[in-house]
Amino acid sequence: MNTLTYISFYQLWIGVSIFIIIRFVIIGFGTYTVFYLSQKDFLKRLKIQKKYPTKKMIVYEIKQSFLNLVLLGFLSSIVLFQFRFGYNQMYENISDHSIAYFIVSIFLMMLIHDTWFYWMHRLMHHPKLYRYFHITHHKSINPTPFSSFSMDWTETLVEFGIFPIIVLIIPMHLTAFSTFVFIAFMFNIIGHLGFEIMPKRLLNSTFGQLINSGTKHNLHHEKFNYNYSYYFTFWDKIMKTEYK
Repeated sequence: MNTLTYISFYQLWIGVSIFIIIRFVIIGFGTYTVFYLSQKDFLKRLKIQKKYPTKKMIVYEIKQSFLNLVLLGFLSSIVLFQFRFGYNQMYENISDHSIAYFIVSIFLMMLIHDTWFYWMHRLMHHPKLYRYFHITHHKSINPTPFSSFSMDWTETLVEFGIFPIIVLIIPMHLTAFSTFVFIAFMFNIIGHLGFEIMPKRLLNSTFGQLINSGTKHNLHHEKFNYNYSYYFTFWDKIMKTEYK
Protein backbone atom coordinates (compact mmCIF):
# COMPACT_ATOMS: atom_id res chain seq x y z
CA MET A 1 0.00 0.00 0.00
CA ASN A 2 1.37 3.47 -0.88
CA THR A 3 0.34 7.08 -0.46
CA LEU A 4 -1.83 7.06 -3.62
CA THR A 5 -3.99 4.06 -2.64
CA TYR A 6 -7.21 5.99 -2.05
CA ILE A 7 -6.94 8.52 -4.89
CA SER A 8 -8.80 7.92 -8.17
CA PHE A 9 -7.13 8.58 -11.51
CA TYR A 10 -9.35 11.58 -12.21
CA GLN A 11 -8.62 13.12 -8.81
CA LEU A 12 -4.93 12.56 -9.44
CA TRP A 13 -5.14 14.08 -12.93
CA ILE A 14 -6.94 17.18 -11.64
CA GLY A 15 -4.54 17.62 -8.72
CA VAL A 16 -1.38 17.12 -10.79
CA SER A 17 -2.67 19.41 -13.56
CA ILE A 18 -3.41 22.17 -11.05
CA PHE A 19 0.10 21.78 -9.60
CA ILE A 20 1.71 21.94 -13.08
CA ILE A 21 -0.35 25.00 -14.04
CA ILE A 22 0.52 26.81 -10.79
CA ARG A 23 4.21 26.07 -11.33
CA PHE A 24 3.98 27.38 -14.89
CA VAL A 25 2.19 30.53 -13.73
CA ILE A 26 4.79 31.22 -11.03
CA ILE A 27 7.89 30.49 -13.13
CA GLY A 28 6.61 31.27 -16.63
CA PHE A 29 4.81 34.50 -15.77
CA GLY A 30 7.52 35.34 -13.24
CA THR A 31 10.35 35.16 -15.77
CA TYR A 32 8.28 37.02 -18.34
CA THR A 33 7.55 39.79 -15.85
CA VAL A 34 11.24 40.19 -14.99
CA PHE A 35 12.76 39.93 -18.47
CA TYR A 36 10.02 41.50 -20.59
CA LEU A 37 8.44 44.06 -18.25
CA SER A 38 10.00 45.20 -14.97
CA GLN A 39 13.70 44.79 -15.91
CA LYS A 40 13.33 45.04 -19.68
CA ASP A 41 15.73 47.96 -20.17
CA PHE A 42 18.36 46.61 -17.77
CA LEU A 43 18.34 43.11 -19.28
CA LYS A 44 17.96 44.00 -22.96
CA ARG A 45 21.69 43.41 -23.47
CA LEU A 46 20.98 39.71 -22.86
CA LYS A 47 18.18 39.53 -25.46
CA ILE A 48 19.08 37.00 -28.14
CA GLN A 49 16.85 38.40 -30.88
CA LYS A 50 16.59 42.16 -30.52
CA LYS A 51 12.95 42.33 -31.55
CA TYR A 52 10.18 41.51 -29.08
CA PRO A 53 7.18 39.29 -29.93
CA THR A 54 3.73 40.82 -30.41
CA LYS A 55 1.06 40.73 -27.69
CA LYS A 56 -1.13 38.71 -30.05
CA MET A 57 1.53 36.01 -30.28
CA ILE A 58 2.02 35.94 -26.52
CA VAL A 59 -1.72 35.46 -25.93
CA TYR A 60 -1.69 32.61 -28.46
CA GLU A 61 1.26 30.96 -26.71
CA ILE A 62 -0.40 31.19 -23.30
CA LYS A 63 -3.60 29.60 -24.62
CA GLN A 64 -1.71 26.73 -26.26
CA SER A 65 0.49 26.21 -23.20
CA PHE A 66 -2.43 25.81 -20.80
CA LEU A 67 -4.03 23.15 -22.99
CA ASN A 68 -0.77 21.17 -23.07
CA LEU A 69 -0.17 21.55 -19.33
CA VAL A 70 -3.38 19.61 -18.73
CA LEU A 71 -2.10 16.89 -21.09
CA LEU A 72 1.19 16.85 -19.17
CA GLY A 73 -0.86 16.39 -16.01
CA PHE A 74 -2.46 13.38 -17.67
CA LEU A 75 0.90 11.83 -18.58
CA SER A 76 2.29 12.47 -15.08
CA SER A 77 -0.82 10.91 -13.56
CA ILE A 78 -0.25 7.76 -15.63
CA VAL A 79 3.20 7.47 -14.06
CA LEU A 80 1.81 7.89 -10.55
CA PHE A 81 -1.08 5.51 -11.20
CA GLN A 82 1.38 2.91 -12.48
CA PHE A 83 3.25 3.37 -9.21
CA ARG A 84 0.05 2.96 -7.20
CA PHE A 85 -0.55 -0.52 -8.60
CA GLY A 86 3.10 -1.51 -8.79
CA TYR A 87 3.19 -1.53 -12.59
CA ASN A 88 6.42 0.47 -12.85
CA GLN A 89 9.77 0.50 -11.06
CA MET A 90 9.27 3.62 -8.96
CA TYR A 91 10.01 3.29 -5.25
CA GLU A 92 9.60 5.34 -2.06
CA ASN A 93 12.48 4.18 0.15
CA ILE A 94 15.95 5.41 -0.83
CA SER A 95 17.36 2.39 0.99
CA ASP A 96 15.96 0.20 -1.81
CA HIS A 97 18.87 1.53 -3.89
CA SER A 98 21.91 3.65 -3.03
CA ILE A 99 22.20 7.43 -2.82
CA ALA A 100 24.64 7.22 -5.73
CA TYR A 101 22.00 5.45 -7.82
CA PHE A 102 19.45 8.11 -6.84
CA ILE A 103 21.69 10.76 -8.46
CA VAL A 104 22.70 8.60 -11.43
CA SER A 105 19.07 7.73 -12.20
CA ILE A 106 18.24 11.42 -12.74
CA PHE A 107 21.13 11.85 -15.15
CA LEU A 108 20.26 8.57 -16.90
CA MET A 109 16.68 9.70 -17.41
CA MET A 110 17.94 12.97 -18.88
CA LEU A 111 20.16 11.06 -21.33
CA ILE A 112 17.32 8.80 -22.42
CA HIS A 113 14.88 11.69 -22.77
CA ASP A 114 17.46 13.75 -24.67
CA THR A 115 18.05 10.92 -27.15
CA TRP A 116 14.32 10.34 -27.60
CA PHE A 117 13.66 14.05 -27.97
CA TYR A 118 16.42 14.60 -30.55
CA TRP A 119 15.24 11.88 -32.92
CA MET A 120 11.51 12.52 -32.48
CA HIS A 121 12.14 16.25 -32.91
CA ARG A 122 14.02 15.67 -36.15
CA LEU A 123 11.30 13.30 -37.34
CA MET A 124 8.62 15.91 -36.66
CA HIS A 125 10.50 18.28 -38.97
CA HIS A 126 9.86 15.89 -41.87
CA PRO A 127 7.60 17.67 -44.41
CA LYS A 128 4.97 14.91 -44.22
CA LEU A 129 4.74 15.09 -40.41
CA TYR A 130 5.50 18.72 -39.66
CA ARG A 131 1.98 20.14 -40.00
CA TYR A 132 0.51 17.40 -37.81
CA PHE A 133 2.99 17.63 -34.94
CA HIS A 134 5.29 20.63 -34.92
CA ILE A 135 3.84 23.58 -36.83
CA THR A 136 2.27 25.25 -33.79
CA HIS A 137 5.53 25.36 -31.86
CA HIS A 138 7.40 27.00 -34.73
CA LYS A 139 4.90 29.82 -34.96
CA SER A 140 7.02 31.17 -32.10
CA ILE A 141 9.97 32.36 -34.20
CA ASN A 142 11.00 34.72 -31.41
CA PRO A 143 10.22 32.59 -28.32
CA THR A 144 9.20 33.66 -24.83
CA PRO A 145 8.73 31.58 -21.64
CA PHE A 146 5.16 30.98 -22.84
CA SER A 147 6.50 29.28 -25.99
CA SER A 148 7.87 26.46 -23.87
CA PHE A 149 4.61 24.49 -23.95
CA SER A 150 2.97 26.20 -26.92
CA MET A 151 2.70 23.23 -29.27
CA ASP A 152 0.30 20.78 -30.86
CA TRP A 153 -1.14 18.23 -28.44
CA THR A 154 0.34 15.52 -30.66
CA GLU A 155 3.83 16.92 -30.08
CA THR A 156 3.32 16.98 -26.31
CA LEU A 157 2.21 13.35 -26.43
CA VAL A 158 5.25 12.28 -28.47
CA GLU A 159 7.91 14.32 -26.65
CA PHE A 160 6.78 13.68 -23.08
CA GLY A 161 4.89 10.41 -23.55
CA ILE A 162 8.15 8.58 -22.98
CA PHE A 163 8.00 9.40 -19.24
CA PRO A 164 5.55 6.58 -18.37
CA ILE A 165 7.67 4.23 -20.52
CA ILE A 166 11.02 5.07 -18.91
CA VAL A 167 9.81 4.23 -15.40
CA LEU A 168 8.72 0.81 -16.62
CA ILE A 169 12.38 0.06 -17.32
CA ILE A 170 14.46 2.10 -14.86
CA PRO A 171 13.99 2.08 -11.07
CA MET A 172 13.27 5.68 -10.04
CA HIS A 173 12.71 7.12 -6.59
CA LEU A 174 9.64 9.36 -6.46
CA THR A 175 11.80 12.37 -5.57
CA ALA A 176 14.33 11.54 -8.30
CA PHE A 177 11.52 11.43 -10.86
CA SER A 178 10.09 14.72 -9.57
CA THR A 179 13.56 16.27 -9.76
CA PHE A 180 13.99 15.08 -13.34
CA VAL A 181 10.59 16.51 -14.32
CA PHE A 182 11.50 19.85 -12.73
CA ILE A 183 14.83 19.92 -14.59
CA ALA A 184 12.98 19.19 -17.85
CA PHE A 185 10.57 22.02 -17.06
CA MET A 186 13.37 24.50 -16.34
CA PHE A 187 15.36 23.58 -19.45
CA ASN A 188 12.20 24.20 -21.45
CA ILE A 189 11.64 27.62 -19.87
CA ILE A 190 15.31 28.68 -20.21
CA GLY A 191 15.47 27.43 -23.80
CA HIS A 192 12.50 29.63 -24.70
CA LEU A 193 13.29 32.57 -22.45
CA GLY A 194 14.57 34.69 -25.32
CA PHE A 195 17.52 35.85 -23.20
CA GLU A 196 20.91 34.24 -22.65
CA ILE A 197 21.40 34.00 -18.89
CA MET A 198 24.53 31.81 -18.99
CA PRO A 199 27.71 33.92 -18.50
CA LYS A 200 29.79 34.17 -21.68
CA ARG A 201 32.81 32.47 -20.09
CA LEU A 202 30.69 29.49 -19.04
CA LEU A 203 28.88 29.47 -22.39
CA ASN A 204 32.20 29.19 -24.24
CA SER A 205 33.68 26.61 -21.88
CA THR A 206 33.76 22.86 -22.57
CA PHE A 207 30.84 22.40 -20.17
CA GLY A 208 28.88 25.22 -21.79
CA GLN A 209 29.39 23.71 -25.24
CA LEU A 210 27.80 20.47 -24.04
CA ILE A 211 24.69 22.14 -22.61
CA ASN A 212 21.76 23.19 -24.77
CA SER A 213 21.71 26.86 -23.76
CA GLY A 214 19.02 29.47 -24.40
CA THR A 215 20.95 30.78 -27.40
CA LYS A 216 21.25 27.34 -28.98
CA HIS A 217 17.53 26.60 -28.76
CA ASN A 218 16.62 30.14 -29.79
CA LEU A 219 18.65 29.53 -32.96
CA HIS A 220 16.52 26.45 -33.60
CA HIS A 221 13.43 28.66 -33.66
CA GLU A 222 15.16 31.24 -35.85
CA LYS A 223 17.09 28.92 -38.24
CA PHE A 224 14.69 25.95 -38.06
CA ASN A 225 16.89 23.02 -39.17
CA TYR A 226 19.55 23.12 -36.45
CA ASN A 227 19.93 22.41 -32.71
CA TYR A 228 17.32 19.70 -32.15
CA SER A 229 18.48 18.58 -28.69
CA TYR A 230 16.82 19.18 -25.32
CA TYR A 231 19.49 19.09 -22.57
CA PHE A 232 22.82 18.33 -24.23
CA THR A 233 24.45 18.98 -27.60
CA PHE A 234 26.20 15.69 -28.28
CA TRP A 235 23.54 14.39 -30.71
CA ASP A 236 23.67 17.64 -32.67
CA LYS A 237 27.46 17.38 -32.73
CA ILE A 238 27.44 13.73 -33.80
CA MET A 239 24.79 14.27 -36.49
CA LYS A 240 26.27 17.63 -37.56
CA THR A 241 23.05 19.55 -36.92
CA GLU A 242 24.58 22.07 -34.52
CA TYR A 243 24.41 25.65 -35.77
CA LYS A 244 27.87 27.19 -35.58
